[in-house]
Amino acid sequence: MASEADSVEDWLQKLDGASKVEPHSSASKLGVFAKLGVAAILGVNALMLPFLLGSMRRRAIPFVTTSDTKSRSIFEQLSRHIEHNRTSPLKFIDVGSGDGRVVMAAKRFSMAPESPFRFSHCVGVEVNSILLGISRCSNMWDIFRRWVGARNSHQRSSAQVSVSFVRKDMWAYDVGEFDVVMVFGDLRLMPLFRDKFTKELRAGSFVVSNRFSIPGWTPVASGDEFFVYRIKKPAVE
Repeated sequence: MASEADSVEDWLQKLDGASKVEPHSSASKLGVFAKLGVAAILGVNALMLPFLLGSMRRRAIPFVTTSDTKSRSIFEQLSRHIEHNRTSPLKFIDVGSGDGRVVMAAKRFSMAPESPFRFSHCVGVEVNSILLGISRCSNMWDIFRRWVGARNSHQRSSAQVSVSFVRKDMWAYDVGEFDVVMVFGDLRLMPLFRDKFTKELRAGSFVVSNRFSIPGWTPVASGDEFFVYRIKKPAVE
């Protein structure tokens, strides 16, 4: 009986010890979760900081993605107005390129065998460092994917398109050397875009305004919330 009583007493002591440790263990777990929560909040704030700073700029445009379907429609409209017999390749730029989707769409359209025209150089100008990083990663992944595909098929694409993403304020970037300029507009800024493009672009260049029209200009083509313009040659007096 004494041994049984000792066993019961030992068991009760172990149970009492476990009950004493449990609050401390729960508090430790709670502290870990609290630290993880704070770290997550700080991480989200750090990621959002470039977007918040960008929205505070006087001439900033909010980031909105452009679907691949819409990009394809834009380049199909362009193909109806660009001379198909031209021998020199074109240069494309997206001012305020965001995550680089339109620039990559321009690259894909240009490299397609059935494409009626080709871009030799596609450029994205973006001031948001996070979006710029996403753009560059997308291009690197596309280069790797095409390399693997060409290696497996033992073929090499004849169409080579140079792609670059530049971290710079789009208002300070001169677009004069480009043949096709893409912009995701903002209603309050469209007159400023009109003045910039009129000053910098040469006659015959194309401007694609996504979402809003450019005041005072007549589009040569339009689609689902996008407008295609061509810079006119100055009138001969």
